[in-house]
Amino acid sequence: MKKPKELSREELLEIVEDVQAYMFRDISDDGEFLNPDKEWSPDTLDLISETLNQYGLRPSQPTPAD
Repeated sequence: MKKPKELSREELLEIVEDVQAYMFRDISDDGEFLNPDKEWSPDTLDLISETLNQYGLRPSQPTPAD
């Protein structure tokens, strides 16, 4: 498992942008917008978990937290 400090600035920015989109991006007839009141579903956590996994940030086994 990688630690966040091992990722490049670009990778960290991509992760934050993805998480922000999963949590707040919404769609209306006028297009996409960031909705601070968007309700989250369990799928939201799945998307965030998969993003962390793509960057090697998911532990493969139980490990002590820093």
